[in-house]
Amino acid sequence: MTKKCLGCGITLQNTDPQKQGYTKSLDMDYCMRCFRLIHYREFTKLPVTYDEENILAFIKKKKGFVFYFIDFLNICEETLEYYHRISSPKMLVISKSDIIPESVYLKKIENWLKNMFHVEESILFVSQKSKSAKKKILEIMETKNESRFYFLGITNAGKSTFLNGLLDMLEEENRHIAVSEMPDTTLDFIEIKLSFGTIYDSQGFSYHYLDTEDDLIRRANNKKEIKPVTYQMKETESLILENLIRLNSSEKNSITFFGSANLNLKKVYENNIRLKNGYQITVDVPNNSQLVLKGIGFFYIKHACTLTMYGVSKQDYEVIPSFMGESI
Repeated sequence: MTKKCLGCGITLQNTDPQKQGYTKSLDMDYCMRCFRLIHYREFTKLPVTYDEENILAFIKKKKGFVFYFIDFLNICEETLEYYHRISSPKMLVISKSDIIPESVYLKKIENWLKNMFHVEESILFVSQKSKSAKKKILEIMETKNESRFYFLGITNAGKSTFLNGLLDMLEEENRHIAVSEMPDTTLDFIEIKLSFGTIYDSQGFSYHYLDTEDDLIRRANNKKEIKPVTYQMKETESLILENLIRLNSSEKNSITFFGSANLNLKKVYENNIRLKNGYQITVDVPNNSQLVLKGIGFFYIKHACTLTMYGVSKQDYEVIPSFMGESI
């Protein structure tokens, strides 16, 4: 009989320390990777194979209710693609909502999600620290005529952290799931049986986030309320983010960055050649647009322009209509 790690869902084995799921004894509940992550905050990167089709097929066959997590900074067409493919009853959960600026009304974002992305189901905003959000999800699970509840979402959206908080409320502290600030911590389905049904935490759905160093991923994973920073830009000026990405507007513009204050963003003049020898992309941007840098944050671009970018590929970003113009 196979036994799965309570932390990441991988099948446990005690024969090869170099392979996934290794534990010194099969009597243990966690693989060594999760044990060291939970107790010592040591994260070990592993080669990950994504199997979104298998996850969708499993849910379609077994049925149940789905909570689909996307964090506020990574809302775009790609990260919502799998949400729309889920045929089971579902709810869209916007995680890490405590980072949303107080100046941004949640109703505005909700209207935007419904109008821009055609989300027809209920939308719930949750934060990792809020007990009320966890109580709300518990109420939903207890009142639904379902026996299975799936926690799905994009990788690193915070669903496992949220689920750990929910288990704490249920006094299930001994069932902690391994979490970290890095993507791909959960590797397979984790099954948790409770009095009102069974919860399944799954591997996150992949998307084309910027492939950056671990330190940058940690600093981009903001835990505090975002303080948007606005730059009044001339055609002769560019913005450089973390010496990775450079962008320039063909017109005078107002550009606002929504992202972690731990990231280095500065304005430079055209005669500064940093990053100009890198890969270059130009894209026409309409009025009131959002340039989403997947895995990092987004820029609100107020006026239509041709945007020149260095350091990104076409898969790393999306340009979408912004919630900033949404009425409430």
